[in-house]
Amino acid sequence: RAFLQSLSQAVGFAAATTVVAGSGMSVAFAYTPKPDSASRPGLLFSKVQMQILRDICDTVLPATDTKSAAQVDCHGFVDHQLVQCHSQHQQQMCIDAVELVNANAKLEFGNAFSQLNNKQRIKVLVEIGYFMK
Repeated sequence: RAFLQSLSQAVGFAAATTVVAGSGMSVAFAYTPKPDSASRPGLLFSKVQMQILRDICDTVLPATDTKSAAQVDCHGFVDHQLVQCHSQHQQQMCIDAVELVNANAKLEFGNAFSQLNNKQRIKVLVEIGYFMK
């Protein structure tokens, strides 16, 4: 959660500005969740990055009595919103954040983030969350 909080703070101002301007809400509501969005390239993220983003979403907000963030296509929505509502600089920050997660997973555990178990994934995200504060 600390990781997502830090990331959202980094791009939140632009999103708020877009929503206040009126176009953000219509763009957000125009997105249709896709069941296969993590298995193909997104508008911004590569296929591998979409899978990592899906796994980040699933780790941060897992299924409980409600669906997980990954099950509701949060990763597809993020990819869509970044392209529609954010600057290239902000988009690159998010790409870099996803790449940082994967790089730290490889450094810490010798495997890509998507290949880690849930406990390992949480450790990677918590450690990055501290660095991003």
